[in-house]
Amino acid sequence: MSTNRGHLTTVTVRDHLVTTGIYRQQVAHPVEVTRLGFTNDKRAEPRRMGEEHHAIHVYPFEHYATWREELHADLQPGHFGENLTLTGAEETRIRIGDVLRIGGVVMQVAQPRIPCRKLDQRMGFKFAKRFLKSRRVGYYLRVLQVGTLQHGDCVELLSTNPTSPSVDDFVRIAFTDYWDADALEWLLSSTDLMDAWSEIIAQKAARAREAEGWFAFRPLKVVQCNGDDGCLNLTLSCAQGKPLPRLTDGQVLPVALGNDAERRIAGHTFVVRNAPTAPGSYLVSASVGDVHGQSVSKSTLSWKFPVRPSVGDLILAAAPRRSMLPASTDFAQILLLSEGIGVTAAHAVLGQLQRAKAHLTCMHFCASASLEPLQSELIARVLECDGRVAVLAAPLSSSLSAPELPQDTLVVACGPREFLEHARSVYGQRCAAWHAVQIG
Repeated sequence: MSTNRGHLTTVTVRDHLVTTGIYRQQVAHPVEVTRLGFTNDKRAEPRRMGEEHHAIHVYPFEHYATWREELHADLQPGHFGENLTLTGAEETRIRIGDVLRIGGVVMQVAQPRIPCRKLDQRMGFKFAKRFLKSRRVGYYLRVLQVGTLQHGDCVELLSTNPTSPSVDDFVRIAFTDYWDADALEWLLSSTDLMDAWSEIIAQKAARAREAEGWFAFRPLKVVQCNGDDGCLNLTLSCAQGKPLPRLTDGQVLPVALGNDAERRIAGHTFVVRNAPTAPGSYLVSASVGDVHGQSVSKSTLSWKFPVRPSVGDLILAAAPRRSMLPASTDFAQILLLSEGIGVTAAHAVLGQLQRAKAHLTCMHFCASASLEPLQSELIARVLECDGRVAVLAAPLSSSLSAPELPQDTLVVACGPREFLEHARSVYGQRCAAWHAVQIG
């Protein structure tokens, strides 16, 4: 659709003057192609993976319509700095190692285009991260047979290996799904993968294999969403359809909240209820409310999502971590206290408490209609292990007195900070051990 040749331009990037060849203009006449790319195509910096592996930059013409609509901008071929604008050669259709003939030139797909800060300057705003996340990045060709080509030439696929990853697969796995050790190993098995990329992918694969649960964040898909905004039960599964690691008692799920239009809100950790509704899924209970500007400490569990999730939504999550359980349950008596939203944390620690030899007593305060299913389930689970349970509509702070505790008692309290402070003032000096789980 277009052949584009660059010229050197000096621009300001992060308060520094840099030279770039990203500003490319369309060429109407035939272009001679050497082993290192178009003749007279200016480049400012050497390529760390080898000039020959960056000889020709291709960008699919189909993406221009999408970007014009998303950015409300009149973008023309060459705007993203590509040498060739091709139609019918999207990243999902082209594989690493594919050999193409265009005019009198034979080329091979070498690697995806990974954007840098110069693309931000070219677009006039921070765009490179969004560009990479879209996976509409284009790719580089190495030249196998020099010659000439021009606008209007057909693209002929000379050879392809159906077991090789597509360019889209490569970008998705290497830059989004790098938690997936099996997928990274598949990339490594590609016979046409460059040595430099093999080294990078091998390091990522080793890191993914060594991680507990999985490495970094992975997208989990909402497959069920039940309840009202006061209490939602979200069933989460792997967006790629792969099994999630088995849960243990007291685990929590670190989640990155926010969207592309704003800085992601970090540090939110939700309770994972340790009785998933289906194999390989996680069950999280939460409400909907404003979380912007909240300062959430590492010791505080979260309760709110900024907007109500819908079935099919993706939520970025790190591997579940074990941080809610008391150090020991070797006591004659265990008193489990919870208030309001603390019922979710009570569910998460209950598995360990049920297996303890101690006699279990559970008291839940501030019963509410939105939490009724969780409260009922808590009652049933405590009764299963012959424990005692009481659900009280009033808060603990309204109680005139508290029952006496046997000397050898562990008290586990789950709920908002104010509840924990009051519970400790009532029970903290009268028990053998105290364990608090703050949620709010």
